[in-house]
Amino acid sequence: MTFTADQIEENLHSDSLIEYKAPLLLGGLPADSNKWNEVLFPFDGSVIGSYQIPTPDQIEITLQRITEGFDLMAALSPLERSQILEKAGQLVLENSEDLSKLICLEVGKPIKQARQEVKRTADILKLSAEEALRLTGATIPLNRQASNSKRLATLSYSPLGAILAITPFNFPLSTVAHKVAPALAGGNSVLLKPSPSAPLTAYNFAKILLKAGLPPQGLCILNCTNQQTERLTQDYRIKAINFTGSSNIGWHLRSLAHPGTRTILELGGNSPVIIHKDANLNKALPACIRGCFGFSGQSCISVQRIYVHDKVLSDFTENFLEAVGGLIIGNPLDEDTDLGPLIKDSATKRINLWVEEAVSEGAKLLTGGQILENNCYAPTVLRDVKPKMNIVCSEAFGPVVSLMSYSNLDTAIEQANDTSYGLSSAIFTQDLDLAFSVSARLNTGTVLINDSSAFRTDEMPISGHNQSGLGTESPYYAMREMSNAKLICANLS
Repeated sequence: MTFTADQIEENLHSDSLIEYKAPLLLGGLPADSNKWNEVLFPFDGSVIGSYQIPTPDQIEITLQRITEGFDLMAALSPLERSQILEKAGQLVLENSEDLSKLICLEVGKPIKQARQEVKRTADILKLSAEEALRLTGATIPLNRQASNSKRLATLSYSPLGAILAITPFNFPLSTVAHKVAPALAGGNSVLLKPSPSAPLTAYNFAKILLKAGLPPQGLCILNCTNQQTERLTQDYRIKAINFTGSSNIGWHLRSLAHPGTRTILELGGNSPVIIHKDANLNKALPACIRGCFGFSGQSCISVQRIYVHDKVLSDFTENFLEAVGGLIIGNPLDEDTDLGPLIKDSATKRINLWVEEAVSEGAKLLTGGQILENNCYAPTVLRDVKPKMNIVCSEAFGPVVSLMSYSNLDTAIEQANDTSYGLSSAIFTQDLDLAFSVSARLNTGTVLINDSSAFRTDEMPISGHNQSGLGTESPYYAMREMSNAKLICANLS
């Protein structure tokens, strides 16, 4: 099914809970402003909505409101916070098709992948609701010395304060949920700065939380410029910065943060996958296809490098190229589309430049390597690449993968680790002893066995090594990152 321009226009004026116009959320105060930016459908450049840009006065008002909101959120009981998040999860499911369509239009994600993201978001809210009731401390035995036998030590967690959440475009609903829901579950207030490419989804997520009973001061939204965002990170009223995005920007913002402000960074990746000689190729092939080309490779844990043992290289390559050839590229609103557009024209041009550079330096182009209509890029597979090529050593963030052969597993591990990133990696093998041995040597925060590096479920923590991040995400871990731990030790003698 393809949506026409008239149908897109109809979305802007429907009676749905979902809106295609995103004003600022200033903690319940009106947000009048003359400055609005358009939101464009990445596939054809048509206008699908608009979002509001804050003035300096509105930023100051928001900081005041979000500070007041912290007191309100901290005063709510864990049960009250849990009920709000549980209700929000139900509302997400009730509006799942409208939310899916919005994601598809706003960032160009194929509709069937957008539906998966919406379902995942509802689960993140449910999981955070559960964790709101489980943020308990501990009694710590002090029994290693006889002199401490009359002492009692307890560890507890309390809300941290106003959290600045900065989110990217590629998972415009689920990543926002990952930032916002655990923070609220722990009794914090949140100032959300969404990607300028995805303000509509963030605004509608906030609307759902407010409808579920969240106090208006508990969640504010500012669609800030880069300069305004830098100023926010320096403000003493922000107690933690939770950022997902590029490594360069993440580390830069951390350097600007006010002294004492915590930073949680989920940054770039350059994920390697090892296909060993005993791998089940029937498992490895579809997993790698999904991992390489889901949302056109625009994911920090997308598969970018595949190291294939010489003994299975020919079979894997032949079947991999056949599968790539079967992918459907086109309008993300079509039910059958596998790959839609990249987020913007500059991203498509950068990917094409890197592929052309690699080919000019000796890489072999097995398929793809061309810009298509409507800002799409052909799924691309390279061979005979060199480690220092941009397409190999930098984060591609596009539908491009490099196949490399190996005969010695130690060499494959060494090459997989030859990167400044360290987010996710994977190995396919039927030898579990070998799998765990290799996993211990792969220098990434997550290692998948018999699955692609792009697999993630929200109970799992995610953290990065090297330049890929700081701190740990997922509701259980993020709540503790965004809480104050307090030890109380009583002398009962």
